[in-house]
Amino acid sequence: MRQRGFTLIEVVVAFAILALSLGALYQSFSVTLRQSQRIEKRELALLEAQSLLARVGKDLPLRAGTTAGRLDSKLDWSVAIAEYARPTPTATWPVPAYDVAVEVRWGPSDSERVALRSLELGAQP
Repeated sequence: MRQRGFTLIEVVVAFAILALSLGALYQSFSVTLRQSQRIEKRELALLEAQSLLARVGKDLPLRAGTTAGRLDSKLDWSVAIAEYARPTPTATWPVPAYDVAVEVRWGPSDSERVALRSLELGAQP
């Protein structure tokens, strides 16, 4: 009578295939998790940059200069405001215009930043 079952070699091969498959799956999850964290940080930085741009002229004064700070979420930000260069030196505008640049940075790399620009109109003199 013949016994049914698996040989030791078949079991070892099955475990080796299982280990390789789980290792590849773990690697895939690890890469996906890192990318997800990077995207989440970028989205947070973009929301903060939009919020800072909306504050210009309200909480942040609309005048030439640079303001900077650090948020609790470990994001460094700066708002640079400069008078907008008129297309022709003789052009007269009824209100002053300002070039507003907002930048939010995180991490050690220069590529880890979000920058927004806007043209804002000041109050009538």
